[in-house]
Amino acid sequence: MKDWAADNGTSYMEAIKDPTLSTAYKQRKKDTKREAKTTQHQALKADAIALAEMITPFPEKKARGRPAKYATDEERREAKREKTILSTRKKKEKDKAEVKDNITLEVVDA
Repeated sequence: MKDWAADNGTSYMEAIKDPTLSTAYKQRKKDTKREAKTTQHQALKADAIALAEMITPFPEKKARGRPAKYATDEERREAKREKTILSTRKKKEKDKAEVKDNITLEVVDA
């Protein structure tokens, strides 16, 4: 305000009395104070967050659902192949047992 008054050849008091200049000056003063407060607040907030993370880091989120049984697809395929072989073997043994039970010998007189 003093700089403007000196540049335009008026006194400081006359410049302050001018309503448009005084409102512009007051608004600029408010804005600078607000900016200083917000930047200071943001800096404090960032420091608080950094300090909190150093003290207690955020826990990792758990994966949702059931944990994976196999680490890789190859392991999963191999396990499935073995399971299939076992079930096929059991089924064949069961079928053989049923066939033995159902066999009836016929005696033919010659």
